[in-house]
Amino acid sequence: MKPIKLLVFFFLAPLVSIAQEIEVSGVVRDSVTRETLPYVTIYLKNTTKGTATDIYGKFTLVVKEKGTLVFSMMGYKDFKLNVTPNGGKKYVKVNMTPEFEQLDEVVIKPKRQKYKNKNNPAVDLVREMIEKRDVASPRNHDYYNVDYYQKIMYAWNEFEEHKHNGLSRKFGFLYDHTDTSRYGKSILPVGLRECSSTIYFRKGPETKRIRINAMKNVGIDEVFPQDGVRKTLDEMFQEVDIFENDVTLLSNHFVSPLSSVAPSFYKYFIVDTLVVDGDTCVNLAFTPRTTEAYGFTGSLYVSTDSSRFIHHAHFNIPRDINLNFVETMYFEQDFSRSQDGTRQIDRDYVCVEFYVPTLPRVYGERLNSYKNYSFDKTSDTTIFEEKALVLEAPDANERSNAAWDSLRHTPLNGEEKRTDSLMMQLNEVRLFKAFRKGMDVC
Repeated sequence: MKPIKLLVFFFLAPLVSIAQEIEVSGVVRDSVTRETLPYVTIYLKNTTKGTATDIYGKFTLVVKEKGTLVFSMMGYKDFKLNVTPNGGKKYVKVNMTPEFEQLDEVVIKPKRQKYKNKNNPAVDLVREMIEKRDVASPRNHDYYNVDYYQKIMYAWNEFEEHKHNGLSRKFGFLYDHTDTSRYGKSILPVGLRECSSTIYFRKGPETKRIRINAMKNVGIDEVFPQDGVRKTLDEMFQEVDIFENDVTLLSNHFVSPLSSVAPSFYKYFIVDTLVVDGDTCVNLAFTPRTTEAYGFTGSLYVSTDSSRFIHHAHFNIPRDINLNFVETMYFEQDFSRSQDGTRQIDRDYVCVEFYVPTLPRVYGERLNSYKNYSFDKTSDTTIFEEKALVLEAPDANERSNAAWDSLRHTPLNGEEKRTDSLMMQLNEVRLFKAFRKGMDVC
C-alpha cells in the first residue's frame, strides 16, 4: 500500500455521530444599538466547552449535555440561555444589555452614531501610542539578551465530536489521550516541539543572533519530512510584532493596530478601564473598517499615564479573510516594564484552527516565553560575528528529562506529557509501522 494511502486510511475514517446533542447557533447584538457584537465569549456553565462569536456576531456551538450557556463580554451584562440536547438544532437571537462605563470625561453611551476620527478620544489615544511606540523599545539599548522558550503543540481537532469507526478497532487507545482546546473542542495532541534558546541583540551595527541550547520533537512531527508539516507550522506560527507597521502571516501583509496608517484603517473604541500589574489601563478595542481587509480585531490594555504603555494585547484574524485554509487564529501578548521603563515581552501565545478539504481538522498552539532580560554588554561578543542567525549547540538534542524540567518556563500539561506514551502505543500497531516506513522512503 502506498504511503499516501496509509496516511489517508489512518486519518480519514468515516465520521458517525454517537451522542445525543443539540446544535445551538444564532447572532448576538447590543440590545440598544442593535449592532452585532463580535468575539463574545460563549461557554457552557461549569464546563470548559465554549466558543466565541465571529466578526458578524454569529456563532455555532454543539452541546451534548443539559445546562446553561453563558454569553459574556466586557462592558455587557452576562446573558444566560438554558439548553437541553434533543438531537436537533436551535437558532437564537441574543440581545446583550450594555453596562455604562466612564473614563475621565468620556462617557461610553450605547447609541448608534456615525464613526469618525475627529474629536474621537479613542483615536487621539491611538495617535499618542503610535508616537511613543518606539520610546520603550528594547532596541534602544546598545545590547540586550534574554532567555527564550518555545513550545509548539498540534493536534487532531474535534476528535471526540464524532466517532471514527476506522480507528476504533486498532487505534481505540487514542481516545484515552484526548484534551480540550482553547475553543472548548475535543483535540488529540499528536505532536510537540520544544526549544530553549538565548536571544542576543546588538544595536550598532544592528545584529540579532539566537543560540539554541536545547530542542526536542515528540510525536508524529518526527516522522514527517522537514519540508512538510514543519515548514507549514513555521510559516503559520511566525512572530507578530504589533509595534511594526506591517505584520506578515503566511506570506500575507497585515496592517498593525499601531501602524502609522492605522487611524485610517481601523475603528477604535474605548470599552472600559481595568487594573493590570498595578496600573490603571484603558481597554482599547479595534476592528478594521472593512471586514475583508487584512487587519486584526481585538483589544489593547493601555496605561492611562503619559507613557501609554501597553501591558496586554489580544486579537484575532477576521473570518472574512481567506488565509490559506486558516479557520480561526487568535493571539495574546503580555508585556512588562523594566526598572528604566523598557518594554519587555514576557509571553506570546498563538492558537490556530486550520482545515484542508478531505483532511481532518487540525488545531495548533505556539507559546513563546521570555525571561531574565539583561541590558548589559554581552560577555562574548564574538557571537555577533557568526554568519548564521540561529546557532545550535552540539548537544542540543541530547538534554535529559531532568534538564528539560529546569529549562521550561511553564510545565507541560497532562496530555503534552503523555505524547511520548502515545507514540509508543502507535509504534506497536503494524499499520502505523508501515506508514512510518513509507514516509522514510518518500
